[in-house]
Amino acid sequence: MAGGDWRLQLSFRLKRALLGYLFHDYVKLTGDDYRMKDSRDSLSDLVNMYFHDTLSEVSMSTDDIYQIAFSTEEDTKFNALSSRVQVNPMLTFESGFSSLADKISSKFAEPPLNIASDQWFRSLKFLEVNLFTDYSVFKTPLGSTYFVAVTDS
Repeated sequence: MAGGDWRLQLSFRLKRALLGYLFHDYVKLTGDDYRMKDSRDSLSDLVNMYFHDTLSEVSMSTDDIYQIAFSTEEDTKFNALSSRVQVNPMLTFESGFSSLADKISSKFAEPPLNIASDQWFRSLKFLEVNLFTDYSVFKTPLGSTYFVAVTDS
């Protein structure tokens, strides 16, 4: 998707990132492991079975999904991608998004949730850029879910 409206390009990249993020916990959920000979094939079968049309819509391959899924975790990123798949350098945004989303969701699972005063939140980066250095953070619970608002300081 060259040229065109930047909003359309961003929307397209976000769709790709979200699809890749769906599989970021593939290893934890299945017990599969990137060191297993058939890990890529197992993920590919799953993606093709349920998301074939979506893959086409966002111009992705199952190798792209594998790259995003396994590059989310720092401990699997380099090992999983070094020999299992041809790394696509055009997935930097999608992989960065998946990694950031995983860091944020992992923090929500850790009690006590103290985002408003936590330096961790202010140190979050997306593609090496600090996201929340000049913003105030407010969190509020709703049932068992926390919502976070980020506002200009």
